[in-house]
Amino acid sequence: FELVATGGGTSSEVIDNSRAVAFADYDLDGAIDVVVVNNGGPARLLRNVSSSENGWLRLQVLNEDGSEAIGARVQLLSGEGVQWRTISRGGSYLASNSAMAHFGLGGQEAIDDVIVHWPDGAQTHFGPLQLRAAWSLRRGAIEARALPAQ
Repeated sequence: FELVATGGGTSSEVIDNSRAVAFADYDLDGAIDVVVVNNGGPARLLRNVSSSENGWLRLQVLNEDGSEAIGARVQLLSGEGVQWRTISRGGSYLASNSAMAHFGLGGQEAIDDVIVHWPDGAQTHFGPLQLRAAWSLRRGAIEARALPAQ
């Protein structure tokens, strides 16, 4: 047998009795980070420190009243195809993921459209959006609103 490892990883071995995991772009750099919650030990933040120049979009999808549009589906169309995300917070025992829809876009330079399919069946087109940025898509809004880079 041969040990196969990637070039990434953590700076030290992480061996814990883990109970939960949550995914979010903690440092707002476009790369998904991971929080691992351990039984009887500290939570660990595993920051994704890859230095990729790949395209990405992070979308906050809101109802008219400003609440998270849980259950909405987001469709991203580009020359490379179609990607879907469902707005939810679940995913792991005793943990909650970010409700932001994150799209990894590789070397793409542009997208054609973003369509939100609301839980009641209505649809809203938000058109092409600038990549490597976060946007707020609010039901009833005429266009997407750029979120501040923090």
